[in-house]
Amino acid sequence: MGDDRVLLVASSASDGHDPVPGHPEGPERLRAVLAGAHSLGLGDAMPVIEPRAARFDELAAVHDPRYVEALDELCRNGGGRLDADTAAGPGSWAAATMAAGAGLEAVARLRAGEAGAAFGAGGNSCSRTSARRAAAGPVPPGPGPPPPAPR
Repeated sequence: MGDDRVLLVASSASDGHDPVPGHPEGPERLRAVLAGAHSLGLGDAMPVIEPRAARFDELAAVHDPRYVEALDELCRNGGGRLDADTAAGPGSWAAATMAAGAGLEAVARLRAGEAGAAFGAGGNSCSRTSARRAAAGPVPPGPGPPPPAPR
C-alpha cells in the first residue's frame, strides 16, 4: 500500500499562532519546514495533508478540561502568557486544535495503510507502531513510561 510514503500533516492555521515576535513557535517555523520539505523534491512520496481540528472531547481526553477551556478563553480574549516560556495569541486556539487534529489525522491515515510514517510540521511524528499504540487507548495516569508497543 503506502509503506514507502511519509505524510506531512500541516495546516495554514499555524500562521495564526504568533504569540511573541521572534518566538521559535511563530509562523516562520511552518513556512521553513514546508519550504525544506518541498526542496527535497519527493513529490508523491511525501504528500502534504491538511489536518482537521481536534474536538473539545478529544482535547479533554488528554488534558484537564478546565485547562482546555482556559486556553480557549485566553485566545478569545486576545492571548497572553501561560508561563515564562509559553504564550498564546488570538490565533493560537485554531492553530492548537489543528495541531492536535494533525496527530489524530496522521494516526487515522496510518491505520488505513496510506503511508508508513507521518509527521506534523511542528515536529510531531508518528509511525504505524505508534498509531497502533494510540489506537489502544489512553495510557492511565501514573509514574513510569508508557507500555511498549504491541508487536
